[in-house]
Amino acid sequence: MIPRAELDAASVWAAASRALIADGGRLDAELRRGGLAMMAAADEAERAVYRDAVADVVEAARASTAEAGRIAADGMWRASFGSEPAAHVNGVGIGLAHDEVFRRAACLFDGTGDAAAFSRRARAWLSGEFAKSYDWAMGDSQRAMGDPGVRYAHVPAGPKPCIHCLEMASKGFSYEQPPRAENHPGCQCVVVPGTAATRVEGYDPEGIASRIAMCAETVGVDPKADEERLRKLIRDEVGTRDAVWLATGAVPVPSFETPLLKREIEKERPHEIRTARRLAEVGIRSDFVDDSSGLADLSSGVELKTLMGTASYNTVSGYIKGTSKTKRNAKAIIFDNYENTEAEDDLIAGFVLRSQSFARGKIYILRKDGKLVRVR
Repeated sequence: MIPRAELDAASVWAAASRALIADGGRLDAELRRGGLAMMAAADEAERAVYRDAVADVVEAARASTAEAGRIAADGMWRASFGSEPAAHVNGVGIGLAHDEVFRRAACLFDGTGDAAAFSRRARAWLSGEFAKSYDWAMGDSQRAMGDPGVRYAHVPAGPKPCIHCLEMASKGFSYEQPPRAENHPGCQCVVVPGTAATRVEGYDPEGIASRIAMCAETVGVDPKADEERLRKLIRDEVGTRDAVWLATGAVPVPSFETPLLKREIEKERPHEIRTARRLAEVGIRSDFVDDSSGLADLSSGVELKTLMGTASYNTVSGYIKGTSKTKRNAKAIIFDNYENTEAEDDLIAGFVLRSQSFARGKIYILRKDGKLVRVR
């Protein structure tokens, strides 16, 4: 099994590379200073001197980023296969010539742009160099091994992986090439090499897949649906769940805005805490706030309604109307029917569907079997 510490080490290398090209950092300051000097140069010869100096700054940053990517990749390869990685074909800084920098920042070099534009373009270009170098190093080692059974996994390493990363992580060691999430700056996940039998400490792709499937069940969609509209429904629902629960299965613990609020709820509304604990089992995080000033019960904009002895349409409709009128930040209502001895889940669902109030938000039922279902 690959130790978690190896993932953390690779993630640290990636974070260091991101810091190198961060806005406001040393690199950014040097690029701006060199660009301004270049624009003020008296003639082409003087401009060429500054142009080469600026390109050297970018190339040095790229070389440092590339080396960090190879170090991280080689560490993961050793941890997974227990063997030394290959000698790498791609040298430090390969692929970056001065004319490439010039092409990327033509708006500055031809005198029509400014230093800030150059800085943004250069840093945007550099931002993908860590992953490129990492993947090249993996490819070198895979080719040297000559083993067609090598596969890759996209393993969450940060505290809050996004839904796209979780979807990739749920597939386990199934990728023939290093997978990359597109348009995801600052991703903290780690591409790990291995085989179908490889295991990583704290990484449970089957568990991630089952929790995503649970979210799909909430909105009544097949988790394997390919249609983009249906995939969006699932992703939107996944976005309502606690990120740590999605990635690890750890049940979120209810929290309270103040100790005074906690004591008040424990004394006056203990049923809400019971509902929060049941919701935690399906990944809903309950962070209670003071709702006396027109806010929903939870900081996420969720209003909780624990039904006990309720079998009346007027009662359910009244809760919906009241939330719509008085809870200005409410995005969703969850009716907890778990303790309700007077009405089955389908009856409450029918009441919700009859109501025309709260058109701006979603309404769910936490059923007697503990499953959360979106009604509308």
